[in-house]
Amino acid sequence: MKVAYLLGSLNRGGAETLLLDVFNQSSNSPFEIIGVYRKEGELANSFRSTKGPLFKIEPRSVWLIWHYLCRLRNLLKSEMVDIVHAQQNLDALYAWIASIGLPIKRVQTIHGFDFNFRPFNKLVLFIS
Repeated sequence: MKVAYLLGSLNRGGAETLLLDVFNQSSNSPFEIIGVYRKEGELANSFRSTKGPLFKIEPRSVWLIWHYLCRLRNLLKSEMVDIVHAQQNLDALYAWIASIGLPIKRVQTIHGFDFNFRPFNKLVLFIS
């Protein structure tokens, strides 16, 4: 089983620190993991020093988001990913769109859930 973890960026934060620990312990795991991120950050070198492969797929602009989704879909297919694990609402939405019609399960971890989300975030959470 292969799990793809989606990260918005490799900056220092709670979700990124948690995933860095997951990547550091990946050799003890019974399944393979890969990381997919959009932006570089201060934890980039720490992530690269782990055993888990990282892929950077960067949206070129808001208007070319379909290009990003196609590249994400192609990566998920070529890496034969079974589960996509998103850490943010937007990544969950991207995973949902990119995996339509594929036999890929989607999971989202909600870090620090806030019932006072903005309307857009509530909509993304509901859709994904």
